[in-house]
Amino acid sequence: STKRYQDGTIMGVLDGVPILVKDEVPTVGFPVTQGVSFLSKTVEKDVFPILKLKQQGALLVGKTNQHEIGLGTTGYNLFHGTPRNPYGKDDRIHYYTG
Repeated sequence: STKRYQDGTIMGVLDGVPILVKDEVPTVGFPVTQGVSFLSKTVEKDVFPILKLKQQGALLVGKTNQHEIGLGTTGYNLFHGTPRNPYGKDDRIHYYTG
């Protein structure tokens, strides 16, 4: 993206911006586990929102964890680890993002 910016040929407003997507979003190159240990699949085609992000030059650097199958409100995940809240100041609630 640096070269494209220098040449004036940027892909879009997100060119070079690193992004993460939630685990439940099917994305080429990353497994989809739905936050559980017994599901893991790969896809051969990005879903429409991911395709549009990539067309704008966004850099998909990884996927974020989630509550098992996305059915809980706490974010606790026994199998893949509980996502941490980067803004949590209290150690007792630092793990829960919700």
